[in-house]
Amino acid sequence: MVVLLSAFTVGSCNAQTTALGEPVAQLDKKTWIVYHDSKGGYWFGADGAGVYHYHNKALTRLTARQGWAGGRVREITEDGQGNIYINTLEGVSKYDGKRLTRLTPQPDNSWKLQPGDVWLKSEHGALRYDGKVLHALKFPKSEREDDYYRRFPGTPIDPYDVYYVYRDRKGHMWFGTGAMGAYRYDGKTITNLYEPHLTDVPNGGSFGIRSILEDRNGLFWLCNSKYRYQLLPGAAEQGPGYVHYTRKPGFDFSDDALGGDRLYFQSAAEDAAGNLWLQTYMGGIWKYDGRGLTQYPVLDGKVPAKVVSLYQDRKGGLWLGTDGSGVYRYDGKGFVRFEP
Repeated sequence: MVVLLSAFTVGSCNAQTTALGEPVAQLDKKTWIVYHDSKGGYWFGADGAGVYHYHNKALTRLTARQGWAGGRVREITEDGQGNIYINTLEGVSKYDGKRLTRLTPQPDNSWKLQPGDVWLKSEHGALRYDGKVLHALKFPKSEREDDYYRRFPGTPIDPYDVYYVYRDRKGHMWFGTGAMGAYRYDGKTITNLYEPHLTDVPNGGSFGIRSILEDRNGLFWLCNSKYRYQLLPGAAEQGPGYVHYTRKPGFDFSDDALGGDRLYFQSAAEDAAGNLWLQTYMGGIWKYDGRGLTQYPVLDGKVPAKVVSLYQDRKGGLWLGTDGSGVYRYDGKGFVRFEP
């Protein structure tokens, strides 16, 4: 991906270092990622300033002592044994509570769907860690690949770059890509769901599949509120290699009152009442209750915060990662900045 960043500088040389890192007073303002672990702790991944852990009102940051070499964090998750996986633009590290171990991807394309595996995103496909090997997986070539490279000759961006990884209610894996739509792996076959409006924005840019959510009715939302997708049994009408589905109406998220850029959302969550929460970059958070939309502004002073992610924790709480405004959480009325 990008060149490995050097280890970030720790604070005071007299600061006490624990197994979880060095105590710090606050999070970096460019904190993009939030993760709630099985032990009740919260992890925060920053865009260059490292990884933070918050538990029992104590905030710590991983340092070089734990093996942290720096990096722009894009994903944090956990396995069944409580190990934490930190995915950065520089690679994947496994944290066992004491040290980080760098995992080296093996390009063997070993597709399997088995309990306990950890699935991660990368800029060239999907990653699957089985506890021993980090398998680098490739998707079947799309018929749109050649056209993509004709449109963007010499581009360093892989159209199969995975923006989002999602496990549905049946345990099947979904992968949102930068330009090739969404791929689904059911343990036997890899199929694709692609519609131009899901990826291509009106101004000619490409949004990619940044969010996938299966709601309580079993319908799928793919980063665009215009349609919901119902999966169907049997072969797809387009032929082998495609997801068999039908479209159902969603809701219009792009009228003049909202602005056309609001049509696409980067993250989504469904709460216990069945409300959908949708995250936009600078247009705030929107709640859809099945009848109408409610906007929740996210402000840094009087200026809209640049929201990068929306995350629902194990208790149902909603958190936001931003690019320059710190971390926000929902307090039952609105989104307020989190102060450890």
